[in-house]
Amino acid sequence: MFQKIMMVMNNLVQNLYAFFIGSYVIWTAVARAGYSIEHIRTKRAAVFPIIMKLLTALCVPYVLARGVFPVLGYPLVVNSAVDRFAWLGCLSFSLFCFCAKWFHVWFTNLHSSIRDDRL
Repeated sequence: MFQKIMMVMNNLVQNLYAFFIGSYVIWTAVARAGYSIEHIRTKRAAVFPIIMKLLTALCVPYVLARGVFPVLGYPLVVNSAVDRFAWLGCLSFSLFCFCAKWFHVWFTNLHSSIRDDRL
């Protein structure tokens, strides 16, 4: 069972290594491209997804705090607190979802390894 856990951890490290190497290759391609059609293509492949994730991370809490929550009719003090902690709440919720997904995969792999050891 310990070997299975170590194999899962090794797989995780290899995936992180591949992600960093892939990111390095993309960013060196962006740096080498200059201003040409190739530059536009690499920008579309590398820069735009990052910008879209940042815009989503910044705009969703803002819209919830400034647009949706005041419509619910809470007092100004509550609206101010929501305004102040909306980004932190969305970040915490995202972190919770990421951890839940990771733990689900981990528990599924643990269950599979226990089941395979019994057979």
